[in-house]
Amino acid sequence: MLAPRLIAGKLLPQALHRSAVVADKFHVLRLASDALVKVYERRKVAKPDSSAIQPFRRSKFTLLKRPAKLTETQEQDLKQWLREDEDIAAAYKAKEAFYAIFDLPRDQAIQAFDHFRETVHRAVRKDFRQLLAKMKVWRSEMLAILDHPQTNAYTESINGAIQTIVRNGNGYKFDVVRARILAKHALDPRKEVKLSQLLLPEGNFCGYCHEQFSASEMSEVSMPPMVAGQPAIQTMVCRTCRSEFDSDVLKAKRSRRPTRNAE
Repeated sequence: MLAPRLIAGKLLPQALHRSAVVADKFHVLRLASDALVKVYERRKVAKPDSSAIQPFRRSKFTLLKRPAKLTETQEQDLKQWLREDEDIAAAYKAKEAFYAIFDLPRDQAIQAFDHFRETVHRAVRKDFRQLLAKMKVWRSEMLAILDHPQTNAYTESINGAIQTIVRNGNGYKFDVVRARILAKHALDPRKEVKLSQLLLPEGNFCGYCHEQFSASEMSEVSMPPMVAGQPAIQTMVCRTCRSEFDSDVLKAKRSRRPTRNAE
């Protein structure tokens, strides 16, 4: 089996021209969260008496939440917790520093990414070993998140919901499970979803030239089907490629085509 680094770093770019290999942001950030959980579990075991372990009875998810999403009670508990345990405070600081990298402008983010190892305290560096190693091996793929912020979070969420329905419907036939999934998560067929509603502010790929453009530069067109008899394909193209689908332009091109003289 080929190493994932070889596939992502060399084979995919060669096979898929004009493509960028991007690490999924959710899984990248989870590496920092997992390292924090390791410190939490280690420090929890290290507390022998009941009075010392009292802070650890608070939910560890308070540590994993971003500061802006904490309630007032959680914020107070977190401050007290970080004062009581230096290792957890160091791990929490490292986790937040890593999260903040992807909120910075590109140049500052790259600089912070390369100097992140220096910000991790020695006491918790062993717990962050996996993250630090992958930052070195997958540097280009992780930094590609700055240019391609799209994630598959929605797909992961739907997959999790589908797995729950399948698990709860153990014993049902496939048609029944499929109907339950579609009834709960499928788009409303009565509502027409326009492709323009799915555009991002930046980084949208043209369906014709496959270059990236902003949402203001994209427009919806109908492309001819790949197979005769199939319906036309709706896609988004850039302004330059839009002219290729204008009826007047197409008529002019057809009029310039040489015609065969009847024998």
